[in-house]
Amino acid sequence: MIYTGATAKLKYGNQANKTEVAYISNFSFETKREYIEVAILGAKTKEVIPNFFSWTGSAEGAIGYEERATQLSLYDSMLNGKKVEFWFYIFEGIVEAEGGITKGQGYHGFGYIESMNMDTSAEDKTGISISVKGIGDLTLFGEVNGAIVELDNLGNPIL
Repeated sequence: MIYTGATAKLKYGNQANKTEVAYISNFSFETKREYIEVAILGAKTKEVIPNFFSWTGSAEGAIGYEERATQLSLYDSMLNGKKVEFWFYIFEGIVEAEGGITKGQGYHGFGYIESMNMDTSAEDKTGISISVKGIGDLTLFGEVNGAIVELDNLGNPIL
């Protein structure tokens, strides 16, 4: 199944209490692994050892007016350097998958808001864009049989 940006959503909050912030027209993640170069005495080449992993993300879309308090909370989190839990939904819908019925799928992670921009015009919807500096892992998740579970890179539940 190909997922479209028209169905993507950005949600904010913990697993039990997520609120829609925006309907995403596009989002992107950059994941990065740092490496340490090790020189071995007498060797002609260097060895490389995997080190730290980090991620950043950004999202743009139409603002969700259902929960104005959430937008204010995001703004407060950015100004005060508070850690935020994000749910970047690729889609929300029912899909038969190995291990059960998936009702939603996307990426989950914690981070700090680096920047947030809202704009509007008389002829268009209000837009929002957010840039996030990730903390810890960025995981693929699915809502399978009513529970949030981590998914493997093929979209199957890790049980």
